[in-house]
Amino acid sequence: MSEPMQWTAEERAEIAAENDRIAACLWPQVEAAEKAGNVDLACRLRNFACDAEDVASAARVSSARLARIY
Repeated sequence: MSEPMQWTAEERAEIAAENDRIAACLWPQVEAAEKAGNVDLACRLRNFACDAEDVASAARVSSARLARIY
């Protein structure tokens, strides 16, 4: 089994910021798709936005905390 990837605090902060920006761009699109009645598109966009928020949240977890979890 290979070693898990190690990210520096700076890299994790960049990943979090990038995914925050992605989510911020997607939420207005979710609302627009809902208003247009395009439920399928709204659902897909919502899933992408939630995934981006989850990645941002996970990127903010410190390596020390992750080591305790795993």
